[in-house]
Amino acid sequence: MKEPWENALYIIETLEEKGYQAFIVGGAVRDLLLCKDPLDIDVATSASLKEVASTFPQAKIIGKGTLQCATMSLDNVTLDVVSFADSTLEEDLKRRDFTVNAMAMDKNGKIIDPWGGQNDLCTRQVKFTESPRMRITEDPARIVRAARLVASLPGFTLAEDTKNMCIIHRELLGIVPAERIGKEVLKALSAKTSLFIKILDDLGALKSAIAPLYNLKSISQDPIKHPEGDAFVHSLLCLKHMEDLTHDPLMKAAALFHDIGKALGSSGHEKKGAKMARELFKTWAWPQKLANEVCSLIEWHDLPFTLPETKTVAKLILERGTKWIDKLFLLGYADTLAGSGDLPRYTRNRSETIRFIFNLRHGVPLRGKDLIELFPSLDEKKIGEILGDLAGKIASEGLKNRKDLLRWIEDRYHHQGKGC
Repeated sequence: MKEPWENALYIIETLEEKGYQAFIVGGAVRDLLLCKDPLDIDVATSASLKEVASTFPQAKIIGKGTLQCATMSLDNVTLDVVSFADSTLEEDLKRRDFTVNAMAMDKNGKIIDPWGGQNDLCTRQVKFTESPRMRITEDPARIVRAARLVASLPGFTLAEDTKNMCIIHRELLGIVPAERIGKEVLKALSAKTSLFIKILDDLGALKSAIAPLYNLKSISQDPIKHPEGDAFVHSLLCLKHMEDLTHDPLMKAAALFHDIGKALGSSGHEKKGAKMARELFKTWAWPQKLANEVCSLIEWHDLPFTLPETKTVAKLILERGTKWIDKLFLLGYADTLAGSGDLPRYTRNRSETIRFIFNLRHGVPLRGKDLIELFPSLDEKKIGEILGDLAGKIASEGLKNRKDLLRWIEDRYHHQGKGC
């Protein structure tokens, strides 16, 4: 398989053969200079997008205005081609947000750098091109993007003029569509997410960007269980511990948002938080699968500490699967480290749950129709309850023999007058 930049060079050479200029531009140049694999590659050309589309039949023109581009897939790599047919390469680079993203590279590796991006890579600064005020007023979402870029580039910081303009214009985030904020937060989950949150907080932009998280500030907690401080401090600390444990964006999202329900009160905050998160992720237009799984972890994140009755845990194991249970306990581990540090209790509950998982590895050998056939007088409304109790029995005692299970059902429910 070709390297992504090889596909970009193919596009460049093909366009040059037709008499056009073409360059690799944007973050791909930055990543190549930093020895990082570019996640995506943009090409800028003097050809119009119609000419690009006629040259590459697989290209599709998308977007509007200055955001319009021709996108295509080569060797399973998506490449976007933008046009500067009505201007110049320098003008195209000027429109880009940050100096480290405003460089171009020709097919021979020569860099075109009108805004000093190479120097800012050397000093490890994220800085707006030309006028910071102009860049932010053009698109206030760049405040969040600036925080995300710093969090994506180890050792980088915001340049002072960029930082100051972000602080001055932070209220403009209120006019940014929620889905654009959500897109940046989602990307930040693949970076140093805790740094991203800290930068937004330092800029005074957290309230506008992620209000449910900001609202945890000054939400007091039991000092015995949470000596670290308020619910916001705890959430950020939980995220930091999760970053030490995994790079999985899903788990980092669960750690960051697991306690947002505490803004509505500690009692029942798990279910409240799951509902809040579901609404937030919907406005952010997050992928449904990711949103659902994060919300399910938030809803049950107290399980590793309280461990409800066995049949409830057994039902979750059978319905959600062992991988989901593992994720839930990983969240519980980070949550514990960010709070009381009571690992003995966590370990006991984890050990007990592993025992349940082992005992349930073959599932429940009886189904509802089996119970109806074997116990004709059974009240069908009780079937779900009986199967739940049965799963709990198998989980706790490892009971597997079908005859023993049937005897247990008959003794238990006949004795209780439940129709067997």
